[in-house]
Amino acid sequence: MSFVSLSTLLFISVVIAVNALLPKNKRHYWLMLSSLAFISLLSWQSGIVLTLLSSFNFLFGKRIESSRIAYLTSILVNVLAIVAFNYIGYFNENLSIQIQEVNFSLNEFILAIGLSFYSIQHIAYLIDIKKNKIKPETNYLHCLFCSTYFPKLISGPVTKHQELIGYAGQNNLDKKLFFSGFNRFLLGLFKKLVVADSLAPSIHSIFDFNNAYPGLTILTGGLLFTLQLYFDFSGYSDMAIGVSNMLGIKLPENFNMPLRALSIGEFWRKWHMSLIRFFTEYIFYPVSYYFRKKKKLAAALGIILTFLVSGLWHGIGLTFIIWALCHLVYLMFELILLKRNKSISVPRKILGWLYVILAVSFSNIFFRIKSTDLLLLKCKNLFSLSNFIPKDFATEFFAPIAVGWHQIEQFNFGVTMFFCLSFLLFEKKLNLLSKREEYSVIYTYLFIMLIIVFGVFSNSEQFIYMQF
Repeated sequence: MSFVSLSTLLFISVVIAVNALLPKNKRHYWLMLSSLAFISLLSWQSGIVLTLLSSFNFLFGKRIESSRIAYLTSILVNVLAIVAFNYIGYFNENLSIQIQEVNFSLNEFILAIGLSFYSIQHIAYLIDIKKNKIKPETNYLHCLFCSTYFPKLISGPVTKHQELIGYAGQNNLDKKLFFSGFNRFLLGLFKKLVVADSLAPSIHSIFDFNNAYPGLTILTGGLLFTLQLYFDFSGYSDMAIGVSNMLGIKLPENFNMPLRALSIGEFWRKWHMSLIRFFTEYIFYPVSYYFRKKKKLAAALGIILTFLVSGLWHGIGLTFIIWALCHLVYLMFELILLKRNKSISVPRKILGWLYVILAVSFSNIFFRIKSTDLLLLKCKNLFSLSNFIPKDFATEFFAPIAVGWHQIEQFNFGVTMFFCLSFLLFEKKLNLLSKREEYSVIYTYLFIMLIIVFGVFSNSEQFIYMQF
């Protein structure tokens, strides 16, 4: 079952309807069962793995207050889970074990969807218990509900245990919250199907083939991928928050118009905010506090360790490390050389915005390229003055970007960019409309028609962050 499909929409509709009919002290049990069913339909292997890890963290969570060994063991197991499930394919794509003449493919079993997001939430849970911020959960089913709640499980928002446990037995539905969730879900569906998936063919054309395109084409591909990544990921977050609102549960916000940021520091305060909150609270702050006597050194070391961990969290490949190093350089540059000014002139705002867009797009080239061989091929022209500008724009620039540049491809690409740029221009207004706590016929009709007419249904892409 694909996450964006008619079967998924039907599943979500049934979950919402039954949830509304149940008494409030029973709804979390229904949502727990629905979450396990949802994950198992996407990948039954994931259902097994997540249930086992939930049980492990529940049992060890009750012991870590009095046992340092239990605490370290539980943290280690969750870290190893991230390492094993993220990296096993990197080391050996065809790793298999032969047991009594039966070939068992480990890669076919290890398909745990959203395991990285799941594990870091449990790491936060265990650390908070150790620091006496929360008490260990004593009700296994309540713990399972918080762990497996399906709207946020695949790609976040990253939640803390205490942000969900309050809904166990106290899930009060609200009409205004329901309509706000419905509006938000439509916006997310629009971002995903109309914009992000329409940009996907251009990204595939530039980055997934052994073509030595000119540097400008590759850099433009990085810009398009940045747009695709934003609309794809923020679209998922809108859908997750929207579904949760319709179920009577509030999730933390994950994006705050990051593509309008005027510095890389501001960009990271507005991008994937729930994950950044985790890295800030559990990595950056402890490191900075340890070296607090030297403020700039403390900030520098905190940034370095945070982004190295972030790069490794995304993947073990060289490309993810380069991506993390790019942002390290950006942030260190801002930390050392740039001064904070409350009042910034319009020209400086424009220059700051261009700097952020180009810097993020450049780093995202490495985020998108998975193969080292492709990386070397693409970088050959990206850093070449003689091969940076296309000699024939029709074949070396427009054709790969628009996947052919025939009349129909020109039209499709033009429509996609129109929606993309229009949304970014009016993003603040559209976000406010999506959070309105009332039903709007015009809003609903407009977005449903846009999705039906311009949405990509035949080759709908998997959410990008489902791979982590």
